[in-house]
Amino acid sequence: MTIKKITTETEYRSICAMMDDIIAKGTALGDMEALPQTDKDEYMRLSLLVREWEKIHYAFPLIIKRKSLRI
Repeated sequence: MTIKKITTETEYRSICAMMDDIIAKGTALGDMEALPQTDKDEYMRLSLLVREWEKIHYAFPLIIKRKSLRI
């Protein structure tokens, strides 16, 4: 499955599950570095998609500095 951009929550969850599968595979091998390069590349590609989705839909709130009140 080749996705250039995540467009739905369902796609987001599916991609997160795919990433979990790659992590489980690496864990079973004893180290993520033991994964084939294709799996490492796919993990990086998926993580970039997830990061872009999360920047929009799960963004951290901005910290707004309050001006001190002087009375």
